[in-house]
Amino acid sequence: MAGICGGALVVLVRTGKGIRQQTFKLSAIECQTAAKAIDALKYDYDGRPKRYRQIGEAESIDIWREVNSGVSFADIQESHGISPLQIESAVKRCECGRYGKLEP
Repeated sequence: MAGICGGALVVLVRTGKGIRQQTFKLSAIECQTAAKAIDALKYDYDGRPKRYRQIGEAESIDIWREVNSGVSFADIQESHGISPLQIESAVKRCECGRYGKLEP
């Protein structure tokens, strides 16, 4: 995830240890160029919005735990950046035993 804020490019990077933030100071022209590049990343070549990203085993388990603890689909969708269908899919994969026996 990236954004332009007060003459700086702020990039959030998800790592194995959590989310890391990097900030780069930019000139006004560089800010405009970066903003255009960020907008371009949101769409495929034919102008359609990009599909949601793939989620792995660890994130599926996290989503399953959040659903079981009563977190709403809307909150999960916003925090993970995935579609409601992907949430259902992650829960089904966990419940069918694909990732072994899980404890909530």
